[in-house]
Amino acid sequence: MTIEPEFSLDQPSQINHLVPDGVLAKDRLQQVTQGEGRGRTAQPRGRPSTVALYAPQVTQWLREDPDLSGAEILRRVRLAGYRGGKSALYELVRRLRVQRPVNRASSS
Repeated sequence: MTIEPEFSLDQPSQINHLVPDGVLAKDRLQQVTQGEGRGRTAQPRGRPSTVALYAPQVTQWLREDPDLSGAEILRRVRLAGYRGGKSALYELVRRLRVQRPVNRASSS
């Protein structure tokens, strides 16, 4: 036995009686059913980054000493007040590190 739905999302007018007034605006309902409004949202999602506040300082340290270890950077930002996780900091360091060109010896 197959049960057929009483309404179709292709025709929003058929479901207007199912939605109380003011709960879902008709224009928003049409956006959803027509596939509009699926782009990026204006509001950022998730928690704000605590490690981002330290990016300028980490960038400066890496400019001064490109070989500075991630552990040393972690030690320094902890002294500066960073209380976030080390994985987030290591990811920041990875993104900020200047990519050094690979020195390839030519075989002639």
